[in-house]
Amino acid sequence: MGVENQEKLIAEKFEKMAVPMDKVEYTPEEYRRLFPRNEVQTPIGTFKMGKDFFDKLGRKDEGARKELLGASFQTLTDPLIIIRETKDGITSDVYIKSFNREHEEGFSFVMAVSKPID
Repeated sequence: MGVENQEKLIAEKFEKMAVPMDKVEYTPEEYRRLFPRNEVQTPIGTFKMGKDFFDKLGRKDEGARKELLGASFQTLTDPLIIIRETKDGITSDVYIKSFNREHEEGFSFVMAVSKPID
């Protein structure tokens, strides 16, 4: 099977497995509810949020990422796939989940990457 066919098959599976995105109000209280102590439990262990994750959602793309607070929680607690990458001796985990688009055909992804703090 060629690379193009594999990519198409993977995209079709992600589209079929897309779920609705949780709508969570972008407030410090909701953030603390979802990520107490800036952490969340994933299927493979504890994920520590970046120290400015909440603020970054508010800044990026002129605030358009604020709506991803709930999706970030969904992606980390119930990912479709987790990919472990090792580059230059440093291991990172990539959590991926697909979501239905509300007003368009298709789906979109949310990806969360854990990086060693060191």
